[in-house]
Amino acid sequence: MTTHRGLPGEESRSRCLTKSQAIAENLIEHKNGKMYGEFLPYIPGLLNWVLEMDESEATSIVKNYEAKVPSLLAMKAKTLVETNPIADWLDNFVVYDEFAKTNIGVAKRDKDSNSPFWYLDTEKWLYPNYCEYCHNSGTKGVSLRRFVNLLSDLGKNQLGLDIRKERDRHGSYFVGLKLRMEMMIHHR
Repeated sequence: MTTHRGLPGEESRSRCLTKSQAIAENLIEHKNGKMYGEFLPYIPGLLNWVLEMDESEATSIVKNYEAKVPSLLAMKAKTLVETNPIADWLDNFVVYDEFAKTNIGVAKRDKDSNSPFWYLDTEKWLYPNYCEYCHNSGTKGVSLRRFVNLLSDLGKNQLGLDIRKERDRHGSYFVGLKLRMEMMIHHR
């Protein structure tokens, strides 16, 4: 059986990018030479805490902020999903599986009126699945070439996943990404 590893910072088997979290409207703001916001009364305490901290502890917090301050990671993930349609698609329809090999494919319209999907191979290939998501969510999709580059950048550089694009005689594919089949079943 293949073990699925989720995205960084999450606990479940098929992990998601986001966690529900309340966000304050205005923590701190500098306007017209004055400070305003919910966090303003806490600044002296924060400053004292930082000044009392030894150098190694301060360095550890800065270098390992994701482990030391998990709420920052959750906020980063939430922001990414809210501002990047490919990240939202990835969060909802893809899981990280280091052994998975999923074809990128092309988005060809499914002309079968009985089909539950707009595109052929939505259940098997990454790009048609992404295009199906765009169609259903009212999001403007990107070209195949741009999709591949953006997905690679998102996975490797922004999420730190060990994914790679490869090619064989059957076409291009990503190693490390797998479509969530339970989402496909519920779509029908």
